Amino acid sequence: MVGPIHAADIPWERPRVENFPAGAARKTLRDDPETQQGFWLLGVLPHWNSPCLEWHTFNEENYILEGEIETAVGLMRPGSYLSHPAGERYIHGPMRSRRGAFLLTRANGPLGNTYVPTDYQLTGEWR
Repeated sequence: MVGPIHAADIPWERPRVENFPAGAARKTLRDDPETQQGFWLLGVLPHWNSPCLEWHTFNEENYILEGEIETAVGLMRPGSYLSHPAGERYIHGPMRSRRGAFLLTRANGPLGNTYVPTDYQLTGEWR
């Protein structure tokens, strides 16, 4: 059992995935090397941009608490949930945030991302 943990008491740290786009930080709530499960708060700054496609070595779940994140499949606002299973078959992206965002992320499996350059661009103006 872990807790209670107060987010304000947890330091911000750089995301642990190599080559994660700049402008993001996380607060680790749980990191269990034995089960390879993690749970963290992720914050992205306004105008954060992840222009590549990507896939993970872990199952990823995201729940938006504040702000917005645009994805190729739609706009995520507070209360939105998105899941990406592990594996190259579940490639996704690009993503960006015009206003910044704060989200809960859950990972199940060994942490690792593969980024793939793409010519695909999200449409619409930056506000």
